[in-house]
Amino acid sequence: MAFAMAARFRTPKRAQAIYRQVEQALYQGNPSDLSAYNIVFDSVPHVVVLGEQPSILLLEQLTRLLEAGQPTELPTDVVATLRRRREQERGKGRWVEGHYRPGLRLPVGPTKPDQG
Repeated sequence: MAFAMAARFRTPKRAQAIYRQVEQALYQGNPSDLSAYNIVFDSVPHVVVLGEQPSILLLEQLTRLLEAGQPTELPTDVVATLRRRREQERGKGRWVEGHYRPGLRLPVGPTKPDQG
């Protein structure tokens, strides 16, 4: 079952703090098939968690963390882009981290058949 939840934050600093806590929850908890992202969309910091449905305990923990911001739904094409990114990175191992300076833009929208 596909799972996605997101929250928007007033400041990048607050989003970063919550993102780090989400990372810790994913890393230290029971094994889960989830990915976390700290992104800026429409000039607003967001923390996004997506993947497979988490356990009830982990879902409760993630919900509490993301309640520090304003729960939101991202556009379908943005979620699809993050899901593609997740699939690309999954082949590298169970725990993969990639940190980028603000300004890295991922192409949003459908992938052309010859691109993978």
